Amino acid sequence: MVKTAKDTTKLALLIISWGKFNNFTGSFEEVKRVIDTIDVKFLESKKDQDLMNDALAGIKIAKEITFDTDGIIAINKALHHSDEEDPAIPGHLRNAKENHNDAVIIMTDPYGSDKGAYFPSDVVTKEDLDQIVDRFKASKQTNFDGLRLFAELSKLQPFQDGNKRTALLAVNTALNTWKNENYFILPFDEIDFAQFSLGLMRYYRADNEDEEEQALKLMQMSLPKKSDIMTYNNLESSDKIDINKLKNRKIKKF
Repeated sequence: MVKTAKDTTKLALLIISWGKFNNFTGSFEEVKRVIDTIDVKFLESKKDQDLMNDALAGIKIAKEITFDTDGIIAINKALHHSDEEDPAIPGHLRNAKENHNDAVIIMTDPYGSDKGAYFPSDVVTKEDLDQIVDRFKASKQTNFDGLRLFAELSKLQPFQDGNKRTALLAVNTALNTWKNENYFILPFDEIDFAQFSLGLMRYYRADNEDEEEQALKLMQMSLPKKSDIMTYNNLESSDKIDINKLKNRKIKKF
């Protein structure tokens, strides 16, 4: 089980950002209650409950492992609670030559066309993961290096599903955040998350290191600052809109 921190705000935000790519809809307060009680029934939908069980299981493993290829695989192997979002074979490295379900294509056009589609390698080996792990270990291991690690693991698409979720937990293990709770957190604000996702799409499309570096800088700009994390609890309660104030207003989509 995930041990409860004195202040679970940061861990709750990590889990919320972790679930963003899979449309996790649990609120900040709901996630905090689940962390405190280890009871996913505080979440309304079964999909959110399944994703939360994945988060708890993945974090437990991420805290126990050493940052290496086997550790990354172990994190993905823990993602098996959601039939909708998890890999059919958790922890399995893709090999489309032996399993046609391992052949994937990543659509990077926000409008859904096949323009700029990214085709990951059909076969992923432990050596591919070793190279990414070794590059991080040879770096200064800053938060930017952690961001690069997240992007590299995501772009490799080593597993059938759960690659970005696996990558985020692996980054926190690599940066050794589990003890000091200075977690590497992805954007939890919707606009910032959209900007981050566009940057990641650009990283997938990149054909060289310069283009990858430019994409990483775009992604970095949308990451939450420490002040955003520290003040989130207050913002969550103060930003709620009184529905009575909307009765005489025409509501328009952006």
